[in-house]
Amino acid sequence: FAFLLDHLELERGIGKADILHTAQSLHHDHVPAEKAGLARAWIDRRFGQAGGGATVLPKNPPKVDYHFKSLADFAEAHRRGE
Repeated sequence: FAFLLDHLELERGIGKADILHTAQSLHHDHVPAEKAGLARAWIDRRFGQAGGGATVLPKNPPKVDYHFKSLADFAEAHRRGE
């Protein structure tokens, strides 16, 4: 994340406030994105199912800014302007 954020800021003028990190894995994606200070949208493809599937669930789940059951739900929220 550090390399990407530095590159976006220096080369493109895109800051953290302009980025929404969108991913499924709380462990592999959202924990480091939270540490990097990024806003996060969780695509919870296992919504309503126990466990984390092939992904380890973090001991301290990160807070997310948006929570969607699928990419389709995410896209629909975008269409509605949410």
